[in-house]
Amino acid sequence: MSTLHGLPVELLYHIHLFALSPHLPCVSRRLHAIFSATPPTIRARYIVALQRNSTTAQIGLAQLVTRALCFPMCKIEVVQALHRIAEPRPRPTDDLPYAGMNPPRVILPKCIFRSLSPTSPSDPLPLLHHLSNQPCYKLDVNHHSGYALTKAVYATNYPIIRFLLQHGAHPQLKDCMAIRIAINKRSLELVKMLVERDDESPTLGKRRRLADRVVITKELVAEAIRVDARDIVNYFVKEKGCAPGISALKTPTSPS
Repeated sequence: MSTLHGLPVELLYHIHLFALSPHLPCVSRRLHAIFSATPPTIRARYIVALQRNSTTAQIGLAQLVTRALCFPMCKIEVVQALHRIAEPRPRPTDDLPYAGMNPPRVILPKCIFRSLSPTSPSDPLPLLHHLSNQPCYKLDVNHHSGYALTKAVYATNYPIIRFLLQHGAHPQLKDCMAIRIAINKRSLELVKMLVERDDESPTLGKRRRLADRVVITKELVAEAIRVDARDIVNYFVKEKGCAPGISALKTPTSPS
């Protein structure tokens, strides 16, 4: 083991890229420290090598980024390195890829949102913004039955919720699970954010009234009655015009 420890760092990186073993950095504290400081380019090359080793099929940049996002080490700098590796030649500005076509989609894995909190030190928002600004693919924010939005609402992470909604997240997925969570939190602010669309036009004066993302149902009203979220019930009934059913009025409310 002393021989391995005596090798130059650059050679250790090449050995790791050749072996593709996730256990090599765990052999000793020294190796763990070395590989913890691996440059983004080496990390990107490791991810690319793993994908090429696991499949003989040619995969595009969007699929490569999708798989890379499953690795905790995949930060903005690693994504940038993946772009340089997969698309080494810059494209002319007047010849953008997928012009007039639907670009491929990058699926956001569950692990990005699994540990969300209202103010998380590992907030994925900068990475999400970076991914959304790439012209060669779009983000699929509704994969896994809207898991991303559901977890963001559960964590009451408003910036992530706004980002997902702005990029087409559907609150009605999985029987309006995201809205039901907001109702159970008794948060009228969250419910309104999920239901109503914001007018993002830069024009001055009166804001346009946009169609809601979700049509309020009697089941949602019944859920609000059940948890005794009276301001939400009032919002559903008076502003959205959805009256509760007879059975909902007979449902006992949850204790405060």
